[in-house]
Amino acid sequence: MGQARLLLEGGVREVTGTNLKFDDTEVCAMLGSRLGARISTDEAIRLGERLDGWAAGLQFACLALQNKADIAGFANHAAAQGAMADYLRDDVFNRLPEDLRDFLRHISIFPVLTADLCDAITNRQDSAAVLARLEDAGLFLSRVELDRDVAGYRFHDVFGEFLRGQLALLGAGHVATVHRAASAWYAGQGRWLDAIEFAMRGGDRDNALRLLESVAMDYVGWGDLETLLVWSNRMTIEEAVRYPHALASWLWAKVFAGHHRLVTETLVQFNTRLAEGQGLTPLLQDNFASIEILNDGAADRFDDVLAKGEKALPAMRRLNSFETTAMALVVASAQISYGSLQEARRTLDISRRSLQLSDRSVNHAYLQVVDGIIAMTELRLNDAIAGHQLALGNAIAERGPYSHAAGLCASGLCEALYEANRIADAEQAIEGRIQTVTKVGWSECALNINLTAARIAALRQDHALANKILAEAQAMSAQRDLPRMIATFQWEQAHLALSVGDEQLSNHIISQIAPAPPTDFMTYVEAVTRDILPIRLALARGECDGLSPRLVRLMAQAKNMGFRRRWLKLCILHAVCLANLGRPEAALNEMISALRAGLPAGFIRSFLDEGEVAIGLVRQAGNRPDISMRSFSSQMERLQAAIDNRPEGSSAQPLASQGSMRKLLTAREVEIIDIAARGLTNGEIGECLALSEPTVKWHMQKAFRKLGVGNRTEAIFITRE
Repeated sequence: MGQARLLLEGGVREVTGTNLKFDDTEVCAMLGSRLGARISTDEAIRLGERLDGWAAGLQFACLALQNKADIAGFANHAAAQGAMADYLRDDVFNRLPEDLRDFLRHISIFPVLTADLCDAITNRQDSAAVLARLEDAGLFLSRVELDRDVAGYRFHDVFGEFLRGQLALLGAGHVATVHRAASAWYAGQGRWLDAIEFAMRGGDRDNALRLLESVAMDYVGWGDLETLLVWSNRMTIEEAVRYPHALASWLWAKVFAGHHRLVTETLVQFNTRLAEGQGLTPLLQDNFASIEILNDGAADRFDDVLAKGEKALPAMRRLNSFETTAMALVVASAQISYGSLQEARRTLDISRRSLQLSDRSVNHAYLQVVDGIIAMTELRLNDAIAGHQLALGNAIAERGPYSHAAGLCASGLCEALYEANRIADAEQAIEGRIQTVTKVGWSECALNINLTAARIAALRQDHALANKILAEAQAMSAQRDLPRMIATFQWEQAHLALSVGDEQLSNHIISQIAPAPPTDFMTYVEAVTRDILPIRLALARGECDGLSPRLVRLMAQAKNMGFRRRWLKLCILHAVCLANLGRPEAALNEMISALRAGLPAGFIRSFLDEGEVAIGLVRQAGNRPDISMRSFSSQMERLQAAIDNRPEGSSAQPLASQGSMRKLLTAREVEIIDIAARGLTNGEIGECLALSEPTVKWHMQKAFRKLGVGNRTEAIFITRE
């Protein structure tokens, strides 16, 4: 036929398995015509996804479900269902040579296949050729993208499930041997967590714990914490005593995830068991002491952090250690919260010295977070932005764009950029990182990134998205048992409801906020929730009775403690309060005081976010012939430009005005294409969304079909036009 020549001339069109797959519309049409009202659109789409658009599989599903109501059960165990199982066994599997059947059984346990891996598991040397041949034959095997120059493959989900069933027929001992061989191969590749997982699946528990013991603290230091959380409830206290480094790694992950009650209970059990016999090395003692103190900080127990930390820190055995640096950072955070900024700086110097010879990316990131808090507290906005940007660049270079360390740096950066009214830059810092920081991140980092994301969504007039962000953040805070953070997001949600005119919803949210316990003194962290947010909402509701004396008292307290940023916010709120009370001259003078402090430092949103009364006072101040205002006239012009062109510096459009083609896609497909617009590979997108590379590629291909495009560049263009 001269196929090569015809292909070159465009006279041949190749029809592949990808072309033959049914899309969502075709799946719904087919299943709807066969099963009628017995299957909903969502159920049909989920079943089509499970079968990967396989037309014959959908036909089998129609036959199998004629007299069955459990559609979800069928989807979960499709490979074992009647005619489908018979077809895969008799018409596909049994027609293959025995050596090929044996090859397929043994490699079926892997989500992604490479030739080296298959050679190691099957004791062959020709796996590359075999895999390519199987792909060409269309035997439910497809190529997937890998980050390195290696061919990767994956089984169709249902066929992979069928093959694993065939492997199980060989007996539990045989299956365990395969898993242990896989563990050895992954260990040889330095893929320790995969090695640990397959050792556990193979019943080699001691080897799994030995491997974890040897590498776990490295994963903590690098910030690969989410993978460590899978060990939840897998280790007994007896095993923890034998493998204390493994236990410590899991506790570190739990601390960062906010499970402080569980950490406290586990430490009590562990220490009780140790008291009965085995002791710890000095360095392990430091490790568990740091865990206890960080856990106090994660639970807002600032008094305990200072009481324990200021004694424990000088007694640490080794300066250049993850444990020493982490303890110094949490102690510094507590000192900042109590207004002891000089002590916090001295404590941070311990961290800096410790980090000079360290590659622990998480510690570097947290050091910048705490440094950024101090800079923002002192109204050094440009210093905060520069420090966070440098730290984020280093974290991306070391651990990747969506690593834990990168997320921490981005949480501080997005807040600082938002305050400078650099909205587009703040969105870029946030993009794809909320989940990482919220799931496994220090509480203040999770709070910053969620609040900033919600406020940006509100600026874009996407109030539904803003409310969704705040609701999900509340759910996260409830899991961490952090009432302060829950209240913070509720106050913000009530303010959002009021801003769109839903006073009834705002009142309902306020009624759900748990009252704060009475106290004579609140830390800086607590005061933001218990003072500033309720006052903001009260002013927005026009409720000013008794607020002015309270604001004056709080401003004096903030000034005495050195909290200049908090003083600035309170000063702006006081100006609004005075204006609402009918004292225009006093209000204007107060706003001028705030402008003199905030504008030279680059603060913009603190003024814009307090509504039309605050903006009116800013305009009046700009028109006032005051010599003291001339020293920062350029900053005043920038603020007035921001008022006239809100939001400044952003090319993004409200979500409602984006390309209508987006409506054809699912939320997940839109999310993947938006992240791809930043030039990320499928593997990096997977890291961002906690998906495998094959899953990302599958969603991308579905989006291409719906949009009628052939590549990601076209998809990005057509969904953003």
